[in-house]
Amino acid sequence: MSDSENQGLSNEQVAPASRAKRTKREAVPRSELPPDHWNVEHVAAYCGRSKDWVYTHVASGALPHTKRGGCLYFDPDTVAKWLVGKPVAVPVKGRGH
Repeated sequence: MSDSENQGLSNEQVAPASRAKRTKREAVPRSELPPDHWNVEHVAAYCGRSKDWVYTHVASGALPHTKRGGCLYFDPDTVAKWLVGKPVAVPVKGRGH
């Protein structure tokens, strides 16, 4: 809408693009993802969340993962257990590991 079209509308009626509602992400069934190892995109799709959400949980040490060649990899069984709240062993980072 141009400014001339907005003149008769209040601020509540004209929402800026930054305030637009976000679309809800839908979880992708596990059967549609690779069976052996997942990357960040796969975990985000399975959980129905964003990649930023995955990175946040990796950085906090909550989400079990492995890192090879600068890339994050996840075991699908471990992610599924972690997501439903079952105890999962999270490796402790140490020097030389």
